[in-house]
Amino acid sequence: MVVVGAFNTIALIVFTVALCWRLDQIRRHGGGLQAIAMTVSIAALTLAFVVANHDVSRAIDAVLFTGAQRVAFYAFLSLGVASLIVVFFFGSRGVSRERRAGLEAVPLVIALIGLQTTMLFTPVDLRTQRVSEMTVRDVGFALFFLIASGYLVYGFAACVRSVRRFLRVADGYLRVSLVIVVAGLMLLVVGSLAQILFVLTGVVGLTGQGWLLPTSTTLSAAGVVAFLIGVSYPMLHAKWNSAMARRRNAREDRALIPLWSLVTDAIPEVVLP
Repeated sequence: MVVVGAFNTIALIVFTVALCWRLDQIRRHGGGLQAIAMTVSIAALTLAFVVANHDVSRAIDAVLFTGAQRVAFYAFLSLGVASLIVVFFFGSRGVSRERRAGLEAVPLVIALIGLQTTMLFTPVDLRTQRVSEMTVRDVGFALFFLIASGYLVYGFAACVRSVRRFLRVADGYLRVSLVIVVAGLMLLVVGSLAQILFVLTGVVGLTGQGWLLPTSTTLSAAGVVAFLIGVSYPMLHAKWNSAMARRRNAREDRALIPLWSLVTDAIPEVVLP
């Protein structure tokens, strides 16, 4: 629990900083649908980690209904992933980004309705319980996580397909960034699939598959880290190059100090008053 809490806190800080940076970029430069979709995605993912906080989750359940926090968490995750699909969309056959955004609203709405419905059919005493071999035997509980994980698999896989198209024309540091992003997304896909497999084995009564759950958690955490590194790499690369350029210019300026001293000693008039 301590490790999970620390990871959620770090992720919340990272996404909050990223959200502030995106809002500043839109303020400075404006942006079209892709920029807006990226901002929505970061905002949704930030809110997902906010509602994952223990005190926040208890407050949400108290104000709305038992299990509302879990619905909100996966709803924000789903919205974030849907927005990422729009961000990474690489048009083909005349399909525009705007049209893809409209199409992606359909599976998103279906998933959100499914999450809400299955939660209402889940017994109240199970709605806030962890995923385990016992809890997934309830049909409502199992369907909730199958819908949640299933949509994440769909969304992350769609992002992987789009980013791979970008890879065909990318080079240099951008290609490195996209490779890391794809690796992170694929880890997230496999992590979500592991959770789906765990739920399915629990539904049919198979035991001894407990290793799937920690595997899912580990892969998902590694995927989030890799994804964040990948999307941050271009900015970090630009910052590094800028810092190196300033350092190089400063070194060259210092190398010219002896020459400047000779010139000013010989011709004092060149020094501005």
